[in-house]
Amino acid sequence: MDASLLLVIGIALGLGFDLYAKAVCQGALLSRIDKAKLALGLLVCGIYQLIVLLVGYALTIWLRGSYLADKGEALNPLISMIIFVAFAIKMLKTAWKNEGIVESRHDEKYLIRIFISLCLQVGFYTLLTGIALGMMQLRSIYEIGILTVVCIIAVLLGLIGGYRFGYSQKTGAYAIGGSILIIVAVATGFLYL
Repeated sequence: MDASLLLVIGIALGLGFDLYAKAVCQGALLSRIDKAKLALGLLVCGIYQLIVLLVGYALTIWLRGSYLADKGEALNPLISMIIFVAFAIKMLKTAWKNEGIVESRHDEKYLIRIFISLCLQVGFYTLLTGIALGMMQLRSIYEIGILTVVCIIAVLLGLIGGYRFGYSQKTGAYAIGGSILIIVAVATGFLYL
């Protein structure tokens, strides 16, 4: 298995745990899950994630085309590492704080707001992930598809897990995801620096 594919899987798992934790908190607020709205929301969330990842990736390709990113070729993996370490620190800090949420049930109309909220919460991080992947010079675009699929699965499992069991598993998800992203950052350093 290619080392860059393993890195992408690690990135997908780390970010997937972040999305899972956010979705758990939102799923705990639902009184009922409408399957049709859930499927539509997952589709929209997946398309949004894919578009934002591709925009970040395309931005890096554009920078390479204009030779701005090539001037610091040795710095590109370092920038990717910094992005993943920043995500990891944010996730570990959130796990450490372990702030509770006000758990009050909402009807299935709230599901639409959940997907909008999830997309907005992770949009900036998804864009930065696309930039980091572009700086790592991934060879194939299907690796971005892996991230999108893992994110959709994480949101689905998070909403169902939060609905069934409450939001208590969010702390562990943040800690695991942050730890995975630190491992990814270290592995990126070993492979590319």
